Amino acid sequence: MYSTIKKTMSVLIAVTFVTACSSTTTIQVTDPMAKIYVDGQMLGKGSVQYSDTKIIGSTTPVMLKKDGCDSQTHYISRDGGLHVGALIGGLFFLVPFLWVTKYRPGYTFDLDC
Repeated sequence: MYSTIKKTMSVLIAVTFVTACSSTTTIQVTDPMAKIYVDGQMLGKGSVQYSDTKIIGSTTPVMLKKDGCDSQTHYISRDGGLHVGALIGGLFFLVPFLWVTKYRPGYTFDLDC
């Protein structure tokens, strides 16, 4: 029985760390036909949800592409506010302080053709 409780607690702690470290944002382009690439991977057109577990101070390239236009690169960073879950985890384990900030709720970019 002790082994089962120990395994369950380990899984709960791991899930808490993973979810406390992630941050989600919306990336929107004023042109709904523009393709949105994040870290080189196409996520969709016009408006997409993006989530990752990068640490504080990280920047992520967002490339916008549309036929007939030059591609444009913008950057998003985790500077949008305090991530309460990581702050609480950091009080106990220190390492979660690396994720103490999150993305802003949304980014809107213009595609200049």
